[in-house]
Amino acid sequence: VCVGNRIYTCMSGGIPGTLQKDCLGLSCVMGKCVPPKCDPGARLVYVVDSTYRLLSFDPSKESNHFTLIKKLSCPANSPWPSRPAPATPFSMSVDRSARAWVLYTSGAIFWVNTKTGICKASPYQKGQKGFQLFGMGFVSDKIGSDSEKLYVTRAQLNGFEPQTLGYVDPATMKLTTVGTMPQSQYSAELSGTSKAELYGYHPGNNTFVSRVDPKSGKALKTWKLPAAGGQVGAWAFAHWGGKFYIFITTASGLSQKTKVLRLDPSNGNVMTFLPSIPYRTVGAGVSTCAPALG
Repeated sequence: VCVGNRIYTCMSGGIPGTLQKDCLGLSCVMGKCVPPKCDPGARLVYVVDSTYRLLSFDPSKESNHFTLIKKLSCPANSPWPSRPAPATPFSMSVDRSARAWVLYTSGAIFWVNTKTGICKASPYQKGQKGFQLFGMGFVSDKIGSDSEKLYVTRAQLNGFEPQTLGYVDPATMKLTTVGTMPQSQYSAELSGTSKAELYGYHPGNNTFVSRVDPKSGKALKTWKLPAAGGQVGAWAFAHWGGKFYIFITTASGLSQKTKVLRLDPSNGNVMTFLPSIPYRTVGAGVSTCAPALG
């Protein structure tokens, strides 16, 4: 029997008995751990900004694309034990149940309800395989499969370090390394699809989007983008409906500006989807239930 997200033996009279298994990142359904089914909310893109605001983002709207859900108050410890500065969101993704997986600068992942903004500490053990901070995106195991994994790419300290690709299995919350991704000036952000495809956004002077082999980390295809046009301060990345949406914050002097670009992979065209938004976006997540690439 399921009690919450855990399986217990069912005693006489329907009373839960001994704990048998914790379903962790999966869903408990009729006494079994299974991949979650698509929630209607899982068709949207979700973003989080540097001031803890969680928002939904609907690219299909002609205006008012963003809807504020809540300002997050996840109990994340300081990433620097000797300093009291609070941890802040670093990256995020969304699973098929529309639950956001938000990585904080402390290295901890919190599960966030995208309807209420309520946080819950996930059982992910931070720092696995040296992955303290990383970009991430869910990818279906097979085309159209309910089963998926959270692919992660380790954040690099500078553009000369290789970017290591790995994945977190929701059934075990364990991280496995896969290979090395294409090198870029800044660390990549990831987004995946229901077609078992993984993509990375690589910002900097040499900016590009790559289709990445989930089994090796190698680039299968690359789309060149214009240079960021300033000092890059924050970035996020998500696919939706056959297009890629890039949230990029750049600085010029003391001023910062965040805009949203849209890349059409069918022809390589890049357009400014939103020239200025009031959200310094540090994470964007989309589930494998969202409209996929054509």
